[in-house]
Amino acid sequence: MKNRMIGKALDFLENTAERLRAMEQSKQMLKHIEAPGFREGVVHVITGSRQEGKTKLALQWLMEDERRVLITCDAGIAQYHAQRAGLPRKQDRVISYRQLLHRGPVPGAVYGIDETVEILTRMLGLREDLHLITVATCEEWQC
Repeated sequence: MKNRMIGKALDFLENTAERLRAMEQSKQMLKHIEAPGFREGVVHVITGSRQEGKTKLALQWLMEDERRVLITCDAGIAQYHAQRAGLPRKQDRVISYRQLLHRGPVPGAVYGIDETVEILTRMLGLREDLHLITVATCEEWQC
């Protein structure tokens, strides 16, 4: 198995008859269970090392649509990122995960998360950061 696994789950199986069978089964199942217009999974996943511009891209994503809200790990960081994005001091477009839990989701809002590992580590009460394993569904163009 590869050390770094980012991509389609079926791409990590060896190129065998089992892989081909699994791919065909996946296609057939989707025909039966998915309704037209059904959307599951994320639209964007931004990865990289520290200080490579991931948050800058998240802020750019935020500013492209007024319905978008960026969730951060705490209120101070939310305020800092809101200021970086040129948002007014009193705003609700960049919030902490605790603010979201306290207020509840806004109907029609489209949420994005910055520092996913940090937020999940805090929410789960872990002493060390997660070794993040994410299972998500995406469209072909997103992989």
